[in-house]
Order: sequence, then C-alpha cells, then structure tokens
Amino acid sequence: MLAMEFARFIGLPLPSRYSQVEVTNKVCDLLCTLGCRLVLIDELHNLDIGTRVGAEASDQIKYLSERIPATFVLAGVDVEGTGLFAGRRGGQIASRYSLTPTSAFRHTTADQRGPGSPSSRRSRNRCGRTPTGRAPC
Repeated sequence: MLAMEFARFIGLPLPSRYSQVEVTNKVCDLLCTLGCRLVLIDELHNLDIGTRVGAEASDQIKYLSERIPATFVLAGVDVEGTGLFAGRRGGQIASRYSLTPTSAFRHTTADQRGPGSPSSRRSRNRCGRTPTGRAPC
C-alpha cells in the first residue's frame, strides 16, 4: 500500500490494525500539518496499472495529490511506454500531470558528479530527522 510507504518514509508510527483509509488520512493530515510543498515519487515505471496492486497505487497517487496541497513530481524510466497513461485510469493520471522528457546526466567522473552525488551521500551517511524523531533514510 502506497500510503503505508509514505507513513514509513516520514516516520509516522501506525498500528498494524489501521485500514488503508485510516493510514491515508493520517499521512495526509501530517503532511498538511507540516506544510509539505513537494512530493517526489520515483520508480514510476515499476507501476503496472494492469494489476490490482498497481491500480490501487495509481488511485492512491491521485487521491494523495487531491488531498495534499503540494506539487507532485512522478519520475521513472520510459513511463510513456508503460501504459501508465492509457485507458480510463491512466487518462486520469495523464490529465493531472505533464510529461517532461529528460536524459541521463553526462557526468562520468566523481569530480564532475560533485559532493552531492549519491555515492558521496552514502559514504557520509547523513540524513535529516522528521518531527516524529525518526530518520527517513
């Protein structure tokens, strides 16, 4: 469940007996309270809306974007070729987002990638704290 992943990421402790609706409501309430302005969802190419789980995740993205007053950025590889924007459910997603094609960075050395690159972040292993006190990484 996508809302549960959001809860886990922001460090929101939830009882295991919560329903999907309760989890979603808690996530939305906390992100609104915190004044969240940007939500990034990566690996969108792994979302298969032809499956029950993928369809539910698609619906969750739509619902979260309706409830949280933030900019949503969905990222993935070759998302236009995945069928994510096809059909009735896909049409709803397509009507809410603009497709912006990008290409890989041309950085080939560590110096070109700089100190903020993923490899240097892993070696420093620094991450922020959430209001709940749990680190999301």
